[in-house]
Amino acid sequence: EELVRKNALYYDMMSFEWRWSLSKIELSTTISDDVVETIKGKLKELSIEIQNLLILMSYIPNTLEVPVLTALMKRDDEVSLDEGRIADLLKDASDEAMLMYSVESNTYLFAHDRIREASRESIADEDKDNLLLHLSQVLQQLATGPEMDWCLFVAVDLLNSLPSEKTNTNKLARLNMRVASLAMNRGTVEKQSELLHEGLECLKATGEMWQDYNLTLSLLNAVITCDRNLGHFDKASAAIDEVLANAVTLDDKFVANVNQFLVK
Repeated sequence: EELVRKNALYYDMMSFEWRWSLSKIELSTTISDDVVETIKGKLKELSIEIQNLLILMSYIPNTLEVPVLTALMKRDDEVSLDEGRIADLLKDASDEAMLMYSVESNTYLFAHDRIREASRESIADEDKDNLLLHLSQVLQQLATGPEMDWCLFVAVDLLNSLPSEKTNTNKLARLNMRVASLAMNRGTVEKQSELLHEGLECLKATGEMWQDYNLTLSLLNAVITCDRNLGHFDKASAAIDEVLANAVTLDDKFVANVNQFLVK
């Protein structure tokens, strides 16, 4: 398909055969050895709307229904697309072999992980951060019930991937703690630990540890309990030492000492 698109190969209707239209030397500069680069070349030939749709979808690990995609595609600086147009774009992307339709979930998926990778790399670096901020904001708005909790998991992961200067540190730390609680309720303790540590890193990276006393203490106490349950005693001990060094009340120090005894 790529060779035909670049006119390196064509079907001769007179002889009913496929024929080359380039020499081997010309062909070597026509198509990339890198699959991702080849796909990126094809993406550039698609409409801007389809390109934007595929780029957006590449940053969301979940399968997306049309209403969710429509909300995510709505940008202040662009003409809004309705659900009918989004459905048409999905079908067009499928016709171009970028996506495939899943009867089971009634949604469209990337036809291959390399297509997702190529789509993700197609956005300019200067535009990527703004896109991720937009997606995270919309996803948080969409998380209106238990069935949409996945939106919060994706939103916090997107925000955690951004440079600290692009986010509100305090809000992101709180969001990490909130989603960590959801992970605990789901029994995914490793994810809970990851998010709690991301929350702490938000505060450390910007020098805001202990500026909000209750937030920092709550994060550290949650880390201690979570890492202790996982058997990560070194991490739990480090968090306990942080609390003992900075706690301002006897009650807070007492809790830390009890945790220290439990870890040992």
